[in-house]
Amino acid sequence: MANSKLPKAKPHFSGPRAIKTKYQLPQQLAKTVSSHHSSNELHCPKGLTWTTSQDAREIFVVRVWCLTTAISITRNEQNRVSKGGLNLNLALCDNKTVTNSQTQQEPTFAAPKAMAWLWIIFGLIGWIAAFALVLEKIHVLEHPGDALSCDLNVFISCKSVMASWQSHILGFPNPLIGVAGFAIPIVIGFAVLAGARFEQWFYRLMVAGFGMAFVFVLWLSTQSIFVINVLCPYCMLAWFGTIPLFWHTLLWTLSEDIIEGPVRMAPFFDWAHKRSWIFTAATELVIALIIAVHFWDSWPATFASLFH
Repeated sequence: MANSKLPKAKPHFSGPRAIKTKYQLPQQLAKTVSSHHSSNELHCPKGLTWTTSQDAREIFVVRVWCLTTAISITRNEQNRVSKGGLNLNLALCDNKTVTNSQTQQEPTFAAPKAMAWLWIIFGLIGWIAAFALVLEKIHVLEHPGDALSCDLNVFISCKSVMASWQSHILGFPNPLIGVAGFAIPIVIGFAVLAGARFEQWFYRLMVAGFGMAFVFVLWLSTQSIFVINVLCPYCMLAWFGTIPLFWHTLLWTLSEDIIEGPVRMAPFFDWAHKRSWIFTAATELVIALIIAVHFWDSWPATFASLFH
């Protein structure tokens, strides 16, 4: 039994994690399987085809192995052969480990350690910025006339941004959203380092959350630059933490086929995932250039106040 060889699988995939696999059987074995399948003597699980899912692949390989083993047993024991074909008993094989419940479960994935550290580091950066803003907000409420630690001049001031309606878009201070939101990637990162595995929907939910945070950051940055005309240092630190969380997680899920994209885009997703920093740096560079150009006349006075 131990020397029985399984049919070789020829992978056909659109990304690093193949979802579909096509099998090529030896010609004689393929004829045997086909004849039994057509005569309803080989009862395959529902939905099993020549192109199978990753879970159904295991069932298919076990069925073929059972068939070849049963043929060998039948020949060795010189059992009777019916005229319509071999009357095989697939119960001779132990396939108790393959159940319908297993084929219905969605596979789990363990994120790379590098992704876990990225979630932890940038989650901490964003959380620290949000927590600092919460402390500054409390200080403003207690001492309305005092200047804050992040108030440098007229156009770099946390206090001026806190006084705007954009700073509490949901009816409460935005930093509270950051304190709760940035804790999520930190916890997930440590869970992955501890060996946790999550299903695909969990990572998709992460991408959706980071995507909403990314859009919120873009909106806040445009409001701060063009509407309020004031920059908040702690707010910009939170932007710096959000942008890489979004790009790295999105490109990783696309390259791993957790979020399915067009097959023809698979090479690009693999390339982009390996160069996620380019997308992060490009986004932050565009924001920095917009800030530099928009506040061009104010920079000399700002640098003068810093060095005097």
